[in-house]
Amino acid sequence: AVLANYVEVKELIAEAGKIVGVHASDRQSGRSFPIHAAITVNASGGRFRPQTAGKPPRALLKAMNLVTSRDAGGEALGGSSASGRNFFLVPWRDHAVFGTWESRTPCTPGDPAPSGQEVQDFLNELNAAFPALDLRRDEITLVHRGAVPADVNADGSARLTGDARMEDHAAAGADGLLTVTGTKYTTARAVAERVVDRLTQKSGRTVRACETATTPLPGGDIGNLIAAIGEARRLWDERLPSDTVPHLVAAYGSRYGEVLTLGATRRDWLERVGDGSPVIGVELVWAVRHELALTLEDAVLRRTPLGALGYPGDAAVRRAADIVGTELRWDEARKRQEIEQLQAFYKL
Repeated sequence: AVLANYVEVKELIAEAGKIVGVHASDRQSGRSFPIHAAITVNASGGRFRPQTAGKPPRALLKAMNLVTSRDAGGEALGGSSASGRNFFLVPWRDHAVFGTWESRTPCTPGDPAPSGQEVQDFLNELNAAFPALDLRRDEITLVHRGAVPADVNADGSARLTGDARMEDHAAAGADGLLTVTGTKYTTARAVAERVVDRLTQKSGRTVRACETATTPLPGGDIGNLIAAIGEARRLWDERLPSDTVPHLVAAYGSRYGEVLTLGATRRDWLERVGDGSPVIGVELVWAVRHELALTLEDAVLRRTPLGALGYPGDAAVRRAADIVGTELRWDEARKRQEIEQLQAFYKL
């Protein structure tokens, strides 16, 4: 496989009624180029939605959860709002997370972020569903947001789609194109198996039976998590913050030692990046060298949980920008730009 981060599909390439690839662009350099394929699988989560033979693309809804500064305790709660939505309070890393809200009408792929009024409407519904909550807007530290697939009702309203769907566009005059929507974290492996089965069927190839249901992910070959954490503490506790060892084992599995071996080359890389977070500097280095992180947002929001509970603070963000920037050879102007973009992400 070839993984190409920050590559955006612009349009399909069609030849004689068959899709033979895509025109794409590198969002970092701006360079455009074609990618040819016998079969193209569109699993873009709705960002690229093909329309074939007059059939409209699948609708999308805005969705969001609220991460708050509230101490949630140890129990989850559920409740219903007057609009019929079901909401849940879930304890997560000693904070309360509330979700999930979906818009009533479809949105466009390029605009999944909820407006300030939609955040306030969600807050009002939560306080109505949990009368003793009295959640304030200034207690919201982060808004999880995105687009989710939907079905449109006859009256124009939309509802969340609950299952994954695979659409073969051959019947619509676009053979060589499959679109997959509605995949969830908990179902992605099984959906991928179905997709590969369809691809091998279409291509006429014979392959061995799928093994992903029984093959551990990289780092996933830990038999006993508690024992693994205990062994890691024995080896590393004296050199690391007390909460970092279990975090590393949970995040990297049996590969945590590779991360720490890299960190051992620089003492400051084994130090906490920000107060209140178990993330240490070497994780940001690892994100750049091994996980295709190209921006500060990648490192803080998508490769590590440094910013998962809210804005980690100016000092932590500056240190993160210095570490990531050194790896990617940013000048001071680029570091300031990356910091500003990260700060904008947290604005409601």
